[in-house]
Amino acid sequence: MQPEILLKIEKINSRGVIIGRETYPAKSLVAGFIGMLNIQLAQAYVSIIDITNTSRSAANYAGNFDMRAALNISTYGILAGTGTNAVAIGDYKLQTPITHGTGAGQLQHSSVENNTLLTVDANNAYFEMRRTLTNNSGATITIKEVAIYAKLYVSWTAMIERTAVNTAILNTAGVILTYKFLKTI
Repeated sequence: MQPEILLKIEKINSRGVIIGRETYPAKSLVAGFIGMLNIQLAQAYVSIIDITNTSRSAANYAGNFDMRAALNISTYGILAGTGTNAVAIGDYKLQTPITHGTGAGQLQHSSVENNTLLTVDANNAYFEMRRTLTNNSGATITIKEVAIYAKLYVSWTAMIERTAVNTAILNTAGVILTYKFLKTI
């Protein structure tokens, strides 16, 4: 069986209580992922398109793939957007990213957490990364795309995964976005 990536979206009310769950197969690893994997495995310089649509010649670096964004950071980590374009292998950014804040069309971003460290049992190996987004914009915001933006080399960022979704977040409510990376034998 191939490795799986699952995107779980848990809707939460203003008190943080889970009121709904959706799970999507995250089948949309984009070219940035393959490029970063090539860098790390081959220990070579590889050109990758970053989130600014700039080709970057990047090398093996301990910080590559880092997606542990801090509180209030909406430039990398697990991010959401409102774009409706179909996912394509050459995607390098969310079509319409949602920025951090409490203004119109904005969401508040928690830090990205390693929710479950590597766990290995008789048939599975997996880990999870998650982030909570809270809507205090005054209106409902509908998430149409979720992505992982990871650190690339010293100071760049590349999108490595993008999944199309359709989740409305009411004002004062939120979502917990969890990526589960899983391999089953």
